[in-house]
Amino acid sequence: MTKLERLIEEARQLPESDRLRLVEGVERSVEGETEASSLASGSYGPLVALAGTAVSDFSDVSTDKYRRLAEADAPRRGDE
Repeated sequence: MTKLERLIEEARQLPESDRLRLVEGVERSVEGETEASSLASGSYGPLVALAGTAVSDFSDVSTDKYRRLAEADAPRRGDE
């Protein structure tokens, strides 16, 4: 049994309201993919298709902006 067949079987066992929510969610997902693929047809297509999919553990200035602003705003020794 493939993953798809297993998912379909599990979906059949859901209550009707949950099945409707599942179908609506899948339809929204497919619509989003269609919109992304139409945007991806230009020269920036590969980059547009990847938009919002990257994750990084790197901490940059914008991530730590409040701590950095606090450090910059804090009085220095001798300035008090």
